[in-house]
Amino acid sequence: MKKIVRGMLILVAFAMMITPCFAGGMGPMRGSLDRSRIALGGITIGSTKAAVRHIYGEPTSVEKNGWLYRYGSSFRIKFIPGSELGMADDGAHTIVTTANNGIATPDGVTVGMAPKVLDDVYGPADRVNDNRDGSTDYEYWDKDDHATVLYFRVNDGVIRSITCYYYV
Repeated sequence: MKKIVRGMLILVAFAMMITPCFAGGMGPMRGSLDRSRIALGGITIGSTKAAVRHIYGEPTSVEKNGWLYRYGSSFRIKFIPGSELGMADDGAHTIVTTANNGIATPDGVTVGMAPKVLDDVYGPADRVNDNRDGSTDYEYWDKDDHATVLYFRVNDGVIRSITCYYYV
């Protein structure tokens, strides 16, 4: 019985220590960017399909029952129901560019640039992950909700893709 009580006390103490991390109260859960800086080609998380078509016209292809728009082979936008974003209309959930195609972040960062620009423009990343394939991921989170992310994949000294997404 003493072992069970001691185990439960340890578990409660551990839970109390890590809870602020998940609540955004400390540690890396607090992002560094204003949401206005987390966008690609003028499209933000939550942008409607109508807003995307207004900027880029009709997509090259529409897939997944209308939930995925592709513009050429290097720019795509995935949508989700607005209810999952806290909005009335369906909105952009993931925005990705994989080529130097004129699509840029609001700060002018594009695929093809050297990764040094990330530190110069955004400062230290909120998370850096070295991948098995030799690429490195740099994540910058919204400072208010940390669920909205600007994500760069770098390989061989070049930014290879840029993604904005909302972590649902």
